[in-house]
Parts: sequence; C-alpha cells; structure tokens
Amino acid sequence: HKTKEFTVILATFLGENGRYEESLSLWLKALSYNTEDFDIIFNTAAALRQVGRNREAEDYYIKSARLSPQVSQENVL
Repeated sequence: HKTKEFTVILATFLGENGRYEESLSLWLKALSYNTEDFDIIFNTAAALRQVGRNREAEDYYIKSARLSPQVSQENVL
C-alpha cells in the first residue's frame, strides 16, 4: 500500500526534523490504514510525547506493548 508507506516515510522525516505537530498528524493518518501495526502505534505514541500529549502517548505505548511486549519493552528502556 504505497499511500501508507509514503505517509510513514513522511511522518518519520518530519519528526526527525523537529516538525512534531505535522509528524503526529501523519502518524494518526497512518493509523487509519492499519490500527494493529506495532510500528505505527509505537511511533504515534512517540509523536504524541514529542508534542506534550503524554497521557495519550501512554495509552498508545500500552497498546503497542500488548501487540509486541518484547520489542516495546526494549524501546522504552
């Protein structure tokens, strides 16, 4: 799904360049393509944290941990 791939690439690029609000918007859009994708959920959590929406970020981190407990724990620690 090329649209999803482009959205993820652009969201990553924007986040890496300090454009956190724009990055978050695209991560949220990427969720609409696949709500059970660990990487998208985890990166959405990180983007939420970057814009100070920590409570929401925590919810997404918890969801990502349920999908992939081992990977999630390694990324959080």
